[in-house]
Amino acid sequence: MSALTATPQHLWRSGLIAGDFNLHHPNWDPAHRTPSRQAEVLLDWLDSYSFAYIGPIGAPTHSQGNTLDLAFSTSPLPVYTTLASHLDTTSDYCSLLTTVRWDSRINEPVRRLRLDTLDVDVFKNTLQSSLALYPALKDVPGPADLDSEAL
Repeated sequence: MSALTATPQHLWRSGLIAGDFNLHHPNWDPAHRTPSRQAEVLLDWLDSYSFAYIGPIGAPTHSQGNTLDLAFSTSPLPVYTTLASHLDTTSDYCSLLTTVRWDSRINEPVRRLRLDTLDVDVFKNTLQSSLALYPALKDVPGPADLDSEAL
């Protein structure tokens, strides 16, 4: 990871980083409430270069049930990563498949929350796990506060 974080800033205007990081964090694996120490360091670095996690959240990439293979992007193009079990490499990890939409004229349909197919228990547990990471607000922001933060 030190080689990654030492890479010159000008190279990260648009990029893709993927690999076996062996790091636990609720951002990509809500089952792990306690992040690895190095995961926080990596996230701080990724945030400073506007990288976004593009892999499936909570989908185990390791045979023991952990999400350890990760993908991040700063691309202005639509990019997403999925598990690719059909690309089996006979290891204890599931392969990742990253798709970059080179033709930005073709828009992927907006995915909306579908209540008719929603697993309510999984949704509630995931939402509670995610919200537990954030401290409660001391003061309730008003509409003007929210508008100024949205800009």
